Amino acid sequence: MFALAHEAGFPEGVVNLVYASEGDAVGRELCAKVKVRKISFTGSTEVGRLAPIRSRRSAWS
Repeated sequence: MFALAHEAGFPEGVVNLVYASEGDAVGRELCAKVKVRKISFTGSTEVGRLAPIRSRRSAWS
């Protein structure tokens, strides 16, 4: 994946991969950080519905 990002011209540090056995805790932390501008994930529909809600709450708190 990173070789493709490099080949496509993405600057170093733009594409990151976070693998976590504690997905909920890591997801909450990423959604709470204002500096995290975009999150893409693989997971269930339930998680897909929670991510924007958690992000919005953190942006307004």
